[in-house]
Amino acid sequence: MKFENTRVYGIDTAIRSMRMPLQSFDKADSEWVYDDIIPPITTDEYEKNYQIGEKDMDLTHRLLSTGTDSDSKFLRSISVYTELTAPTYFLAELDTYKIGTVRNSSSLQHKGASRDFTIQDFTTDPMYPQDVNVMQETWAKLIESINLLRRMYKETNDYHYFRLMRQLIPMSFNYTISWTANYQVLRTIYFQRRNHRLKEWTDVFIPWIESLPYAKDLITYEGGNK
Repeated sequence: MKFENTRVYGIDTAIRSMRMPLQSFDKADSEWVYDDIIPPITTDEYEKNYQIGEKDMDLTHRLLSTGTDSDSKFLRSISVYTELTAPTYFLAELDTYKIGTVRNSSSLQHKGASRDFTIQDFTTDPMYPQDVNVMQETWAKLIESINLLRRMYKETNDYHYFRLMRQLIPMSFNYTISWTANYQVLRTIYFQRRNHRLKEWTDVFIPWIESLPYAKDLITYEGGNK
């Protein structure tokens, strides 16, 4: 499971919109260090080139400390784009968060028969020594069966074989998706999934959230969740 091409934009917009209700723009103290930076930019570029001031940070923490979605809605202005490769069983859980997100997936329908499948196309955990032989044999037979149906489909163009192929593909098959969300959605995900038993959440997705610019102050801040 991996993240690639992550982009973040709109932190400056969110900080400004946060002051909109009381029109307290005169108290704003955040700034771009370099004026020639054009969003969207990488997470590293944001941390280097945009600085949230002390007054603005204090206001963000006070708003997040209320624990209400309406007070933290300024986080919706911070968009995050990433390309995620993950097993199907994880993406099914990620799809729980549909509001405020956009997903485009690689298409098994269109590209599933373009080449033979290999073990690298699936998420497989390290095996216990006593299980290595039987699991390797099981995987080999499964992949062989999937590829046999793929070839039969390519030879006959009979969609029946393609359906059978798809029905054999396990939930561990890795899809690559483009996924767009915002900081408020990520804040919800963080507090709901940080202690989840599925290690894709705790070992990969949560650390990725924590790596985003100002995550500690805008996403994982505990003030509103004590």
